[in-house]
Amino acid sequence: MSSTYGENLHLTIFGQSHSPAIGVTVEGIPAGEKVDLDELQRFLNRRAPGKNVWSTPRKEADAPEILSGLVNGYTCGAPLTAIIRNTNTRSQDYANLAVTPRPGHSDYTAEVKYGGYQDRAGGGHFSGRLTAPLCIAGGICLQILAREGITLVSRIASIAGISDEGELTGSLAGKEFPVVSDARGEEMREAIAAAREAGDSVGGLIECAIFGAPAAFLAVSRTACPSCSARRSSRRHPLRASSRASICRRWCRRRWPSRAATTRASCRAPCPVWRRRPPSRSMMRIYRAKGK
Repeated sequence: MSSTYGENLHLTIFGQSHSPAIGVTVEGIPAGEKVDLDELQRFLNRRAPGKNVWSTPRKEADAPEILSGLVNGYTCGAPLTAIIRNTNTRSQDYANLAVTPRPGHSDYTAEVKYGGYQDRAGGGHFSGRLTAPLCIAGGICLQILAREGITLVSRIASIAGISDEGELTGSLAGKEFPVVSDARGEEMREAIAAAREAGDSVGGLIECAIFGAPAAFLAVSRTACPSCSARRSSRRHPLRASSRASICRRWCRRRWPSRAATTRASCRAPCPVWRRRPPSRSMMRIYRAKGK
């Protein structure tokens, strides 16, 4: 199972539900970004288990320990690694999973894939416990985005077929049960309680919204400019390298007027702005045909 995600930011999660600790390493955060650890803890407290009857009874503090990447409250450019120690574990409760896997969980799939060598306690690496280190990374990114005027909000859209009502227009972080309609939220909690009494479970949907994102927002990365990238990958492209470089220079001039004087030599230098992904093969053919 892959535990590394992302392109511009690389996230690697590690640990298991009942291992001494779980954690995350985030690579790609620029140096000089302020991280408010108190705000991060408040964000993690929303995810922490054992606070109500409709979530897992396991109680954990979810207190992050920053091991690297943070100096005097600011990122230093090194990979940022943080851990959360596991304290409330009862591994004996999962001894029967070898013969009775839980439906709807990863127990049987992991048994087949790893031949019985996987960590069954608490679901091992497949446990929902591993969302805690993801929330560390997410909480840090939320702080960085907020300084750029970008906010992310979410709500419970539905549980057990009961849908929330109303539009998601702002943060619901202050609510214990994050729904727009409190009446619908009460119905959802009743459905959860009924399933719990029956020894069953229910599923749900989460809705997320982003506010403040710039128009035509693009995925970016701090790498060489498009024409350099095109030349490096020319062996995998049917167009000749020289044609691809020429097309990409026209692409640069069209997207960034300040690079109108771009030459083949200067284009090998790192781009002064965060670049857009290189044009696709079909787009390059269109630009070549139109002479743009």
